[in-house]
Amino acid sequence: LERILNVPKRGLGLQAQRLLRETATQHGCSFVDAMSHIAQNSTIQSRFRLGFERLFHLFQGWSALSLQASLSHLVEKILEESGYKEALKKEGSAESLGRLENLKELVKAVEDFQNPQEFLEHIALVTEKNTQDTQDMLSVMTLHTAKGLEFDTVFLAGWEEGIFPHPRALEENGNKGLEEERRLAYVGLTRAKNQAFISFAWNRRLRQGWQNAMPSRFIDEIPSQYTHRSPHHTHQQPGAFFHKPPPQKPPPKHPSGPSGPFFKTQQVVHEKFGYGIVQNVWNDTLEIFFDNIGTKKIISRFVKPI
Repeated sequence: LERILNVPKRGLGLQAQRLLRETATQHGCSFVDAMSHIAQNSTIQSRFRLGFERLFHLFQGWSALSLQASLSHLVEKILEESGYKEALKKEGSAESLGRLENLKELVKAVEDFQNPQEFLEHIALVTEKNTQDTQDMLSVMTLHTAKGLEFDTVFLAGWEEGIFPHPRALEENGNKGLEEERRLAYVGLTRAKNQAFISFAWNRRLRQGWQNAMPSRFIDEIPSQYTHRSPHHTHQQPGAFFHKPPPQKPPPKHPSGPSGPFFKTQQVVHEKFGYGIVQNVWNDTLEIFFDNIGTKKIISRFVKPI
């Protein structure tokens, strides 16, 4: 419950979580019942009371629905009424779109079960079977879930500007967001006891089509004495697997920035939004596509050519 309390955001952050735990402890009850106690306590701030009251009523409705509706219908209702599905649509990132696809598969997966208990028992059995022999298996996880774990060898994929660091972290929190992303990079690297393999793509297919990519700034921050670069790390080597198109020569007349003129298809970097590609040029205004953020119009002096 703590994981989904404020997902999507409903004004129930860390303070609300603390209040929920304290109330459950005080009354010796479950977190769901604690929400009801908070909603009826007039001495608690109204924003907390209303937030918990709405969520408690949702839980009551889903509990009643589970007794009469199919499990797939119940899951669809939860996704809609909780606002989670709508929040992922609004986010519009590659990760959120992937999660939406996973949720569609979840709805299909529960069609063969009568109730949540039956489905969860099946999941428990499958999980137990999968963990019986882990000698020749890989663990696939996010950097966040890797905290506290260690492995002999770690593979870190997708270390590219526009993915890691994530543009939204920079846009919403600036330097603080960048430091949090850098801390996650450190977490990933230090999960490896012996070897860590970092990879990136020069070109990546997104929903808008193929996009040029740049290696993450975190790669160059690793001391060179601790790294070994694959011979395929450069696009200049004939026959290399990774390919990066050669830079195009700029036309003679275009607005100039701190490091020179700008032109369509040029790669640029913005202090806040990271790396992008120029789509159009109007006098001193550039239309730039930033991966996972989309297209923005930026005054040319605020970006630098790469």
